[in-house]
Amino acid sequence: MLTKLNHFFSSRGGGAYLVGGYLRDSLLSMPPQNEVDVAVPSDPQSTGRDLALTLGGTYIPIAPAHGVARVVTMGGEGRRWTIDVKGYSGTIQEDLARRDFSIDAMALPLEHWNSTISGEFVEDPFYGLQDLTGRRIRVISPRVFRDDPVRLLRAVRLAARLEFMVGSETTRLVRSESHRISQVSGERVRDEFLALLRLDGARGHLEVLDRLDLLCRIIPELALTKGVDQPKEHYWDVWGHSMHAV
Repeated sequence: MLTKLNHFFSSRGGGAYLVGGYLRDSLLSMPPQNEVDVAVPSDPQSTGRDLALTLGGTYIPIAPAHGVARVVTMGGEGRRWTIDVKGYSGTIQEDLARRDFSIDAMALPLEHWNSTISGEFVEDPFYGLQDLTGRRIRVISPRVFRDDPVRLLRAVRLAARLEFMVGSETTRLVRSESHRISQVSGERVRDEFLALLRLDGARGHLEVLDRLDLLCRIIPELALTKGVDQPKEHYWDVWGHSMHAV
C-alpha cells in the first residue's frame, strides 16, 4: 500500500510525508496497523478524491474544517486500509510543531519509504527518536493540552499501548491541566476511554488515570467509593473492589 501511495504522490509532484502512528510503530519495529497518515502540501479534499479513484476506494471528508480527508480501500490479501490525508501549509516542520507528543511529531518523506523504515531520512525537530529509544511520552509544548484536552487521555493510552512511561514534566502538566477534560465531548472521551480499557492490564491504566486526577473527572461517581467499607466478606473498600473487578 505504501508503494502505491508513493507512486500516486510522486506523480503529483511529491512533497508528501508519512506521519503519525504508522511511522512511529514502524520505527519501533511493531507490526503497524492498517491505518496510514499522510501530510500533503496541497488541498487534502481534492487529493483524497483523486486518491480514492486511483485506489478504487471510498473518499470520506471526515474533517474538512481541519484539512483532513479519509480514503478507505482494500489492499492485498483482502486487508482493509484507512488512509488519512492532512494538508499542511508552510513547512513540514511547522506542521509537526502543531502536534502533541514528540514520538508523533516526526515525518518521513514518502519517497524514502521502503519495507524497513529507519530513522535516516526522518524529520525529527522534537527529538522523537530519542524518546522512542527512552520509551517516553513527552509533550512538545506546554500548550498541547490547552489546544486539545482529549490529549490528556491520549497520553495515558499511548503509554499503555506502547508500554512507555509518561515523562515527569508531561506528568506534571497532565495533573495541572486535568480539569480541561470536562471541555471534551462525551463521544471523544468515550472513544479514548474504551480504547484504554481494551488494552491488557486495564486496572493498572485506570489507576494511572486516577493518579493523574483524570478518572474521577470522567466518572465522578467513583470518587464516592473511596474509603467506603464493605461487609466483612469483602477485603477491599468499594473503590478497591471496583478496581479489582476490572
